[in-house]
Amino acid sequence: EEQVAEAIQGRSLVGIAAVNGPRAVVISGAEAEVEAVAEELARAGARTRRLRVSHAFHSPLMEPMLERFAEVVGSVGYQEPRLAMVSALTGQPVTSEVTDPAYWVSHVREAVRFADAVSALRESGVRTFVEIGPDGVLSGMGPQTHTTSEAGDADADEAWLPVLRRGRNEVKALLTALARIHVRGLAVDWEQIFTGTGARRVDLPTYAFQRQRYWLPASSGLVDATGLGQSPARHPLLGAAVELPANGGLVLTGRLSVAAQPWLADHVVAGRVVVPGAALLEMAVRAGDEAECARIEELLIETPLTLPERGGVQVQVTLAEPDHEGRRDVAIYSRPEDAVPGEQWTRHATGVATPAEVVVGDGELAVWPPVGAVEVDLADFYGGLGRRGLVYGPVFRGTQAAWRRGEELFAEVALPEGVTVAGFGLHPALLDAALHVAGLGVGGEGLVLPFAWGDVVVHAAGAVSARVRIVPGVSGEGVSVTLADAVGGLIASVGSLVLRPLSADALAGGRARDGLFRVEWVPALSAESVESVEQADGGRWVWVGVGGVGELVAGVEAGGGVPEVVVVCAVPDSGVGVAEAARGVAVGVLGVVREWLAADVLSGSRLLVVTERAVDAGFEVPVVGAASVWGLVGAVQSENPGRVLLADVDDVAAVGVEGVLRAGVASGEAQFVVRSGQVRVPRLGRAVPGLRVPAEGGWRLGFGERGTLDNLVLVPAGSGELGVGEVRVGLRAAGVNFRDVLNVLG
Repeated sequence: EEQVAEAIQGRSLVGIAAVNGPRAVVISGAEAEVEAVAEELARAGARTRRLRVSHAFHSPLMEPMLERFAEVVGSVGYQEPRLAMVSALTGQPVTSEVTDPAYWVSHVREAVRFADAVSALRESGVRTFVEIGPDGVLSGMGPQTHTTSEAGDADADEAWLPVLRRGRNEVKALLTALARIHVRGLAVDWEQIFTGTGARRVDLPTYAFQRQRYWLPASSGLVDATGLGQSPARHPLLGAAVELPANGGLVLTGRLSVAAQPWLADHVVAGRVVVPGAALLEMAVRAGDEAECARIEELLIETPLTLPERGGVQVQVTLAEPDHEGRRDVAIYSRPEDAVPGEQWTRHATGVATPAEVVVGDGELAVWPPVGAVEVDLADFYGGLGRRGLVYGPVFRGTQAAWRRGEELFAEVALPEGVTVAGFGLHPALLDAALHVAGLGVGGEGLVLPFAWGDVVVHAAGAVSARVRIVPGVSGEGVSVTLADAVGGLIASVGSLVLRPLSADALAGGRARDGLFRVEWVPALSAESVESVEQADGGRWVWVGVGGVGELVAGVEAGGGVPEVVVVCAVPDSGVGVAEAARGVAVGVLGVVREWLAADVLSGSRLLVVTERAVDAGFEVPVVGAASVWGLVGAVQSENPGRVLLADVDDVAAVGVEGVLRAGVASGEAQFVVRSGQVRVPRLGRAVPGLRVPAEGGWRLGFGERGTLDNLVLVPAGSGELGVGEVRVGLRAAGVNFRDVLNVLG
């Protein structure tokens, strides 16, 4: 706003019309002055856009009507608002001032301070915003009103709910908004909604409130690994164990998902389901037990393991061959279960497992509560953790009570009734709950999770509850944790645990491979579907040349009908160089698009830009000039959604091309290609490094030049001598071993 105010200073016919956000300001006034200010701001790096409005509202040009408007609003009776009201004129709460006609006169002339009004609502505690109007425009602007200082404190649960949406069923939109209001805990008058519908209240079955569970227990996830030539791991998180005869190593495998292990869904960090560090430790302990290395000397968690909403992840725990002291390196890896061969694994933790010595408890936790300990108030314990981004469901809300004695912390933890512990050494939810009170000694308000475990031993399996003692580490960093049963017998001990803050974006960093995608063109319509669309009435289409939009506009303005689709073909000039052809066709299409967007009489039509071999939809080399058109028009589509379509064909001049284009438009896609009469649409697919083999037409091996195997290339079948522009894939560049090529050849 300050930058805009400086730009309009000294201009009497332009003013600030609205402040919609820290970086969203509207100016209004005389057209010439407004355009001059916009150009000045654009040169300074601002992004500007002209709004389609009938008058220069909230500007000096409104002043001639203010006197007459004051007479009209002065004839109206007013009362003070009975509900709390925040003004978009002042950006502050208002009461009696809205009964003054001058207030409404100022509303016409002065700027709309939408951002300030929203900030005032936030300051008063509002987190649910309901937009009552013909569309969801304000709901789109609202989340962008956070200032820099507010952004870090913004409630992640803030919601903007429009009750009507343009182009959508009104009843459905209204009921959807009411439902979302209701689930956010706000009051809805359901009596008014159901009046006249015949709906009536019914009694619900009483057992739902007696907390008796009748569902069958979830599967433990155990599988019969014997039939696969493996050893069963007999663990709820790990299904099989495989020995590596070459070096004496060991691999344990499993699958994790919120469907197979529903209790994992109760561990949410920064909005994502994260496998707790206690579960990673439990898998490492199980791997160590398999090799008689029951003590985890250390385990460093490098990357959090997150679970998708649907599907699951493959997990592998590796145990290396023992060294001369019997110590074994341990590591935990995962990758998506739908991973393709060759896709990389993500390493989440590394450590060392060693043989364990028998330890006898000192019985210190047999006296409970601890002598001299002061009880800690846990009234809002899990609510406070939730505000820090650690949201725990029922299975993980195991902390029952806590005490403090100097630097020592004590807790009583238990799993909810019905949680199965069979197969676990120490159920991760129980150990995780034991660590919750450790956060009481960690400063700050951010995310704090286990980072480094040291000297961990599980002494007794099958625990459903425990007494916990947490003391500062001997080295001054981290804490030591002891879990004991009701008589003081040891359940588990952690010699050292270091907790570290975790940023929310670190969770995404562990799945960077999911960000490697490429565009794939998949079939959208069968030949029969294309034929049926060709025979149907698809509305009036008009084909124009690069300079023909002006003539079309003149014809429509003279009384001609408005076409449904206007088609323009963008084919580079083959008689000039590549660079000149690309520039020429791009400039020509740019002119067409500008004329099109400026023609209000064509606002009801769609522009279809057709190119020839501009897209690599298989194993082909795009035409450079045509490809430049796709980049240009793609940007236009993002700024004018729904008005411009893109199609790429084998041959613009082919017989029947209009019919297949009609089929492509009927598919509802903004972009499509036509190959051999088939309509294909873009979809994202995982990009996997390696040899890319053409899907159709066959291929052969050849040499780009004589020499070593490094010059070996892949060539479409039927190609003669390799020339400039020939389709080819260098095997060395693709990272493919020559032996892999021989395997492909069979």
